[in-house]
Amino acid sequence: MSNHFSSEAIRFPAPSVAQRKGTTGTPTNCNADCVVDGRAMKVDSHLELTCLMCLVADPNVVGVREQQRFNWYDREGVVHKHYFDFIVDYRSGEVIGYAVRPRAELTAKYEDDLSMIRRQAIDAGFVDDMRVLDENAFDPVTVFNAELLYGSRHEDPVADAMAEKIVRAIKGVMKIEELSSLMGCGGSGFRALVRLFRTSVLATVRHERITPETLVYKRNLS
Repeated sequence: MSNHFSSEAIRFPAPSVAQRKGTTGTPTNCNADCVVDGRAMKVDSHLELTCLMCLVADPNVVGVREQQRFNWYDREGVVHKHYFDFIVDYRSGEVIGYAVRPRAELTAKYEDDLSMIRRQAIDAGFVDDMRVLDENAFDPVTVFNAELLYGSRHEDPVADAMAEKIVRAIKGVMKIEELSSLMGCGGSGFRALVRLFRTSVLATVRHERITPETLVYKRNLS
């Protein structure tokens, strides 16, 4: 959707670039659609959704595509289709393919197949590397903060300008609630400060959940 604080008409997201249809929902999995950077994205499980939130919250990530097809062949030469759950473009220029799988489903055959897919995908220049994400890939703090960043993603021109002005004057370490108080924008001010973590302007002193009590410092503001 468009900016909540904009007077412009509502804009629908661009369509998903997924190259296969989502799986049918069952009592043990879920299907979800979300919007990332103005584009609809489809995920086939809560684990995929959690991993997606954590990936897009990483300031080093510049783009994510879901369900991208790669043709590979097994040891008998039979060609198969593999769909990378996520293809991630990093600021460094590196492209990483991710397979999302619960640890309990990482069977020996699956891992053997992935090793062949990884080698062939790298050799073909499809990705620079391939990795597996399970339920232990991201710690609870990272998950919490990623979901907070996603929930705070909509820009607010007034609050964002005020947050940048206040943060520009930071010297040393301050609590988020202190910065928010200086802004005088209430909840909008807190969310504007949260958005500055996504752009690497603010950083936490410790690896912890982002709350009003969190100690932060200015990292980069050109």
